[in-house]
Amino acid sequence: MAASVIVLSKNPSIYSPLRAFLESSDIDMVNAENLGQLIDDPQFLLFNPLLLIDLDDFSLSDVKKAVEMAQKQHMPFYFLAENLSKEMMDDVRVLKPSGYFAKPLDSDMVIMNIEQEIYNVSTSHLKTKKLDELFVKNGKDYERIGSDDILWIQASGNYIEIFTSNEKSYLLRIGLKDIEGRLPDEQFLRVHKSYIVNKKHIVRFNSHSIKTMRGEVPLARSYFNTVLTAFTVI
Repeated sequence: MAASVIVLSKNPSIYSPLRAFLESSDIDMVNAENLGQLIDDPQFLLFNPLLLIDLDDFSLSDVKKAVEMAQKQHMPFYFLAENLSKEMMDDVRVLKPSGYFAKPLDSDMVIMNIEQEIYNVSTSHLKTKKLDELFVKNGKDYERIGSDDILWIQASGNYIEIFTSNEKSYLLRIGLKDIEGRLPDEQFLRVHKSYIVNKKHIVRFNSHSIKTMRGEVPLARSYFNTVLTAFTVI
């Protein structure tokens, strides 16, 4: 399941009912308890389409920082609060959220808005722009990976691992379907429920596996014709 919603809150336990409700609709929820988690792992904001910010847990300056990060990724955000007073509304209205939710949350109303925003994001040119390169965290640094350098991408739960031609691999906390829609269609092939392969690095294949310059990945029977028709076969 790919993460779809981030909740920025110091009290994640109060959102357990919402998490269960979202997961019943095949929408995952990731919790961030401080701004540092968003700053240290910006892939959160790149590959998750929606941010919920609990106004009760953070200062106005921290809220503004979170909003700034979200806006840089064209990411919709909502504010949550137990008491949405006029004074609070006056302070945050200028930040232009997609909307507000009062606690305790009405799960039906929240998920209706979330599903609409996810649809809006998935059909927006801003979030479907193809990735020619990305920067991933490697220790304290962020390292550039060009799309041509990717051999294959392997899914593992809420994570993916990117294997590259320079014999390095990178583990990212995002889902396979989140990155699949951002990769150039003419260059990458889904060959298995857990694998995406770069066509440029395929050396040979048969009905059950694909060989690249670095290693071999499985080819699911349901994807064999897709791979076969992606190349000129004599």
